[in-house]
Amino acid sequence: MKKTIELDENNLDSFYKKVRWYNFLRKFGKKFSIKYKGKEYNHNTKTSPKELEMILNVITILNAKSRREKYSLLYDYACDYLDNEFMEKRLCDFKDDMCIRNRCRTRGVKVSSCCERTKTGVICENFDNVNKCCKIKSIGCKLFCCYFLRKKGIRYRINSIPYLKYFLSIRQKLICKTSIFVDKEIIIDKFMKFYKMP
Repeated sequence: MKKTIELDENNLDSFYKKVRWYNFLRKFGKKFSIKYKGKEYNHNTKTSPKELEMILNVITILNAKSRREKYSLLYDYACDYLDNEFMEKRLCDFKDDMCIRNRCRTRGVKVSSCCERTKTGVICENFDNVNKCCKIKSIGCKLFCCYFLRKKGIRYRINSIPYLKYFLSIRQKLICKTSIFVDKEIIIDKFMKFYKMP
């Protein structure tokens, strides 16, 4: 059974207040679509308004067929959201392939990012030093903000990201926060163990 959620620019925020209710309705086989300013949108619509992007992602998570697919989608969307935040806002202030934290440190630096463990100086085994990127998708690493960012008031909390806030239990949120240097599939297996979604 399909339920169309009608939205306009004045009630976009109210959508998020009802996400848990929509999630509950999924138990009874409801599927959701969005009608914005009289036009229907779904995740496959090629030209959808920018303000609907996150809402359409949430609808895609709600409409996923299996629990594992839901967790996989929300994980990917949350990672993409954090990647975009860090890149668009240039939070790490990279210069000459070196972030602000490592430029300000006095001792020698082996890598250009927070992939080097602070206390031991050991580089994460998932860091690809040739391509200067991570080989895995770790939500714990993406949520991490170093001392320099926190000093500037930049923090990413679980409940500031709708994908994580509305779909995860307290235990699953703790898994997200503490699973640093851990790949997606391992975290999703843990989510499945402590599942909340229908």
